[in-house]
Amino acid sequence: MIRRPPRSTPLYSSAASDVYKRQPINRKNKLQSLKKVINQANARIKANFSVLIFPEGTRIKPDIGIAPFGNSCGLLATKNNIPILPICHNSGKYWKNKQFIKHPGTIKVTIGPLFHGNNPKKLTDEVRLWMKDEYRKMN
Repeated sequence: MIRRPPRSTPLYSSAASDVYKRQPINRKNKLQSLKKVINQANARIKANFSVLIFPEGTRIKPDIGIAPFGNSCGLLATKNNIPILPICHNSGKYWKNKQFIKHPGTIKVTIGPLFHGNNPKKLTDEVRLWMKDEYRKMN
């Protein structure tokens, strides 16, 4: 799922929508957007596709750490009886938000364990705790 503004760039819009099957969302209407994300992601999961979700919803400054997560990942995982595979990275230290220039450095990536659960909120919280701990270790 992608927020609407990047789609205003024709090349990005075409690549994001056609090649990667990203779905635009409107962040101003959070409930409607959450329903859209869940419905479209459910359809993709049932069609045997993997779904990538950024649960923080937006990029934040790297020194802030990990922002609160939305529950969409937990809802999708519990509704479809599938695990969450978290991926933590520190690319924001070198690829600054809204800046074209990339800064030198080593980006660290950690692929976590699979998280399973029946309670969307609890599952989301468990994944966030793992991410916070991993992010702290990287930095």
